[in-house]
Amino acid sequence: MVTVYHRLLQLHIEAVWEVRLPSLREDHVELLPESFQPHWKLCVAQLVNERVHVWRPDVPASERKMLLSQVEEALAFFSPIPFHLRIEREIAFSLANVPRLDKETV
Repeated sequence: MVTVYHRLLQLHIEAVWEVRLPSLREDHVELLPESFQPHWKLCVAQLVNERVHVWRPDVPASERKMLLSQVEEALAFFSPIPFHLRIEREIAFSLANVPRLDKETV
């Protein structure tokens, strides 16, 4: 199911990396064939309850398995990323609720 988070993620990746993506309906998607091919092989996003993996289409299955194991290590909660993995993190937050002030406490 495509949520607002999926759509925001798709717009973000397309805008930042100038790539073209299919709808993010699955956990693993590939850049569209007519898309610009960025230097990265895999972009992983942790959404509220799932991860979305965006692959360059030229990454072979054997390398995908290795990259996925590196992702698991890199995304371990509160762990620093080992330098040798050459992985970068980017964090984006989305407002889930509109903040309200209680007039009685102000």
